[in-house]
Amino acid sequence: MDGRAGAGTRGTAHRGLRRAATIGAALAGIPFMFVLAGGRASLVQATPIGGFYEVQARSLMNLRWNVPNNSIAFEAIVRDGKQYMYYGPWPSVLRMPVLAFTERLDGRLTQLSMLVAFAVVMVAVVSLVLQVRALVLRDAPVSRWECVAVGAFVFGVGAGSTVLFLASRAFVYHEAELWGLALALAAFAAVLRFVGTPTGQMAAIAGGLATLAFLSRASVGAGPVVALGLLLVASGTARTRAWVGFAPTDRTRALAVPLGVAFAVPVVLYAAVNWAKFGSFYALPLDHQLFTAMSASRRAALDANGGSLFGVRFLPTTLLQYLRPDAIRLWPLFPWLTFPPAATVVGDVRFDTIDLASSLPASMPLLCVLAFVGIPRVVRGGRVSDGPGPARLRALVVGGLAGAAVTLTIGYVAQRYLSDLLPPVVLLATVGFFVVVDRLRGRSWRSRVPVVAIAGVCVLLLLVSVWTNFGLALLYQRQLGGAGITTAELRGFTAFQYELARTVPGGRPPHVERGRRLPAPRERGTVFVVGDCAATYFSDGQAWRPLEAGAAGGGYPLRVWFPDAPDAPDAARQPLVVRGEEGSGQFVGVRYLPGHRVQLGYSSPETGGAWIDGAAIRVEPGVEHEVTVLFDSSRRRVVAEVDDTYALEVRGAVPDARPVTIGRTDIGGPADATFTGRIERDSGEDLCRELLDARR
Repeated sequence: MDGRAGAGTRGTAHRGLRRAATIGAALAGIPFMFVLAGGRASLVQATPIGGFYEVQARSLMNLRWNVPNNSIAFEAIVRDGKQYMYYGPWPSVLRMPVLAFTERLDGRLTQLSMLVAFAVVMVAVVSLVLQVRALVLRDAPVSRWECVAVGAFVFGVGAGSTVLFLASRAFVYHEAELWGLALALAAFAAVLRFVGTPTGQMAAIAGGLATLAFLSRASVGAGPVVALGLLLVASGTARTRAWVGFAPTDRTRALAVPLGVAFAVPVVLYAAVNWAKFGSFYALPLDHQLFTAMSASRRAALDANGGSLFGVRFLPTTLLQYLRPDAIRLWPLFPWLTFPPAATVVGDVRFDTIDLASSLPASMPLLCVLAFVGIPRVVRGGRVSDGPGPARLRALVVGGLAGAAVTLTIGYVAQRYLSDLLPPVVLLATVGFFVVVDRLRGRSWRSRVPVVAIAGVCVLLLLVSVWTNFGLALLYQRQLGGAGITTAELRGFTAFQYELARTVPGGRPPHVERGRRLPAPRERGTVFVVGDCAATYFSDGQAWRPLEAGAAGGGYPLRVWFPDAPDAPDAARQPLVVRGEEGSGQFVGVRYLPGHRVQLGYSSPETGGAWIDGAAIRVEPGVEHEVTVLFDSSRRRVVAEVDDTYALEVRGAVPDARPVTIGRTDIGGPADATFTGRIERDSGEDLCRELLDARR
């Protein structure tokens, strides 16, 4: 075979490798989209805390950094009477072409943005896999089984890591994490290509992607910026050039200027944006955040830590939590696993928040095991006669660890923060994957029992990784994620769990208790029935959430048929639920907006008699809608939901009140006398009865 034929064969084989990696990335998109949609056939849903980037985008389109006051709730930071968003601007810039033509998608672009970010993650992973393969295996022939393994590995990165968990909630926190991770991985792929082909063009591409990553989420985005800085320093001498993997013949000193620009641009731009917002280059003035004024716990954490939530004092706790191998718990209900107990605080240190969190080895065992396999190869770098090899990843791994270190020094523990630690794990795991492939190449599958055992362990770790992240994502989305989970979603998922528990593996439903009064919150996942199904609650470990809150629990489940042409003018309200006596009534009413939309609102003496309106919800006139109104005195809030959508939430005092009327008011007040549609009260006891019957 001549050289050209050999090159053609290698080209075909490597195209097969790329095709396999692309298929693995596409397959990973299936569970991601399933979780992202949240059980609905739409990716343009209005989600709580999901419209911040649109608000920032419209401000930027008007050439100002401050956002309208009270437009981003408690996350705003106040400076000179103006409010600012501290999240990076890139996801907002990405929205501008859409927002320039329509306002209909304001607050509805988060899911689409996260889907694009996921695609960037997978494109970057495919690029890294192909580049690292060339560094570890050189020109080794590509076999069919290697293509299958590459596809499975890429699938594991997308579906067996915290990337999948981030799809659980389409709101600003997870979107920021996902874009930061996506652009950091893309920047690392470009930096790796620059190390292999050091040109001014590649330096510009790497610097541009590093800038976008840094302007999306500074912690994880700092990784590729640090890597570029290391390359800049290393380009000065032959010894340091060899350490970072530059070829001996590369004239990298001639590229010092473009490499310096690639490093300086993200650093300078980030400082400029931060200065424009907060009057400092890198500090984040959390003491001026609205949430700090609202939260005594936040103020106490700032006072205990010198006015900052960053510091090395947090490292022992975060390292222990994010690296411990036992940070997962088996659970008798679907998905048969759950988050571990709250992180153990090491030392005399006050954290701002300790949220639900697993760890790298517990939730991503495949990537962690492969990363350990890859560490020695990156440290050694390979034989000098073979060229730089995996040494080209050294600056990238150090940069990734530097970005992870920023997150480890935050006084906040949360599952989503694992994504900030993911880039160095992915880099090392990719090397480890091809080290394993190299060990298995050319060996007979039938005669080599260890080969089959290694492959079997890898498949098992892949399945565990995917199921763990899928399960944690569902739990966080439907039960444990706090604000944003509607009563209908919580009740539906809990009912599914207990229905499945009766058949798989069979028997009485676990964790169901009953009593005359609601006790202090029980173990996470406990269901408590008050009396004879007067109310049914679910414990998230910190508070009770209603599953079926009857009148005894302040809940009023309703079946409502909204009218097509209400008699009242647009500005008037019609009563849904009215509690109390004349002069002290609590009103939840509805007003009608154009386009078959309704807006629920709340008025009481605590609001000064003024209406506080919720979101506009589209309804179908004459069609039954499930409406739940909850006067939650334990959590001091009034909540209303239409079907499975949050329609209203008002926080403040909610005194108990009698009498109660549905669909009319007998005490006057700021609403018309009668609801002009049709309204019926639901018993709200279906799940409770099923659970009690199963306990017998």
